[in-house]
Parts: sequence; C-alpha cells; structure tokens
Amino acid sequence: MKLLKMQHGLMHVTLLLGLVFGLRKMLYNMHNQHINTLLKAAPRLWMQTDNVMLSQRRQAIALSSFPVKQIMS
Repeated sequence: MKLLKMQHGLMHVTLLLGLVFGLRKMLYNMHNQHINTLLKAAPRLWMQTDNVMLSQRRQAIALSSFPVKQIMS
C-alpha cells in the first residue's frame, strides 16, 4: 500500500515537473525577452508550491498513521 502511494506521488511529481518544464519551454520560445522576469518570479512560485505539497504530505502522513497508533495502543 505504501509502495503504491509512493508511486502515485512520484507520478504526480513527474507530471508536475513535465508541466513546469513544458510550459517554461513554450514561454521561452514565445517570449525570449521576458524569460528573465519569469526566472525572477520562479523561486517564489517554487516556494509556494513546495509549501502546499509539504503540508498536503504532512496531512496524508498524519491521516495514514492515525489508525495504526489507535490499533497499537
């Protein structure tokens, strides 16, 4: 079950990365001169998405470990 969840997570990450790089390539081809402003904004966007993903992962971990603790005690 955990392996399945991990594979699912990896799939999401690869999809996300593919989307990001695909979009970036498209934008790069379209607006060569605007790429610098995009790159300046990128770290902030990455931070936001990382925070969202981290909080989701924490929630998932908390939810998945909750019943186990109940059964153990």
